[in-house]
Amino acid sequence: MRGWAVPGFRVGEVPLSWLAGVSASVLVVAGAASADIATKPYCLHKGDGFRQLAFRAADGQPLEGITVGRGRVGLVLGHMIGSDSCEWYDMAKVFARRGYRVLAIDFRGFGLSPPPVHHDQTALWADIGGAAAEVRLLGAKRVVAIGSSMGGTAVVVAGGGPRTI
Repeated sequence: MRGWAVPGFRVGEVPLSWLAGVSASVLVVAGAASADIATKPYCLHKGDGFRQLAFRAADGQPLEGITVGRGRVGLVLGHMIGSDSCEWYDMAKVFARRGYRVLAIDFRGFGLSPPPVHHDQTALWADIGGAAAEVRLLGAKRVVAIGSSMGGTAVVVAGGGPRTI
């Protein structure tokens, strides 16, 4: 059997004293993280042209995102699992310089978007639909949705359902 090994232990076996140390470390880290709750995306910088935006998904779920650019064509950018809107920060700048109005979103339960309480956790298509509606409110006449991994799946599902994009 291949894998990690510690001298004096079989492959995959960990002494209980090590686990106690790891548990204590996790508790300390988790406690420190909860004391410092983020209120703005970590990627935004003063003067970068971006602004934070609160909006609602098509099913009413509150969401957060970042927006930049002006233009008649809007781009909705959906991130991969375990990520957030900042995944798209550099590309959003490029798109904005090329004349697009961009909204990169934090899917429900990711980034600064709260986890759903009364809405479906898996209804990511509704997040794309709500973002598309928001980009239209900001002035876009046409909307194109783009996603990576989980975001790509959400875009495909949103595009195949009732008119949300």
